[in-house]
Amino acid sequence: MRIANKTKWTVHGQIHARLETALPPSLYRDIGRITFKFSALEYQLNQLVYALAGVDREIGRLAIRSPRAEELIELINDLVDARGMNVGRIDSQLKTEVGDAQANRDLLAHGVWVKSAETGELRIVTMRGKFPVPGAVRGRSRSHNPVTVDFNSSHAAAITASIEQSTQKIDLYFRSVLSELGASPETLRKPLDPKDRKDGRKSKT
Repeated sequence: MRIANKTKWTVHGQIHARLETALPPSLYRDIGRITFKFSALEYQLNQLVYALAGVDREIGRLAIRSPRAEELIELINDLVDARGMNVGRIDSQLKTEVGDAQANRDLLAHGVWVKSAETGELRIVTMRGKFPVPGAVRGRSRSHNPVTVDFNSSHAAAITASIEQSTQKIDLYFRSVLSELGASPETLRKPLDPKDRKDGRKSKT
């Protein structure tokens, strides 16, 4: 689930709110947990790309950089197709789940929080995306008229559980890929041997 898809958009200009620079400890814990869980998922996707590309972590970081999670899945599917592997592509449902996880993590990590002067309710301000405009091909940007998004402990629990489930699915898929490649996580994660470097520098871990 995406936070924005499960809550009602509220035009920021229609509520009287002020910027909040301190959050309750429970919110900090929820945001930190979701960010941590998503980082583990993203790391696993990167390792999967390196395995399919036939490179170690160091070369992978240099050549592939750090695409977004959904882009990593597209790259994984392209590499699986290019290799003609029997393991098959990552399905669209899992790709959607990972994309939702990315959107939620980004909103929580980069969003600005406000508190309603009337109710004391905390909400996240987002300026990305577009408002739908009836009859128009493209919507109107939210950048000049931000909206606020609800977030609570129920959202946090659902998002965390979804990320954990996605991570488990990716881990199982990763194991299938490694089995078909005849490789192991240990060999894939071994850093480049210093003697193979022409500049004489030690390899990064």
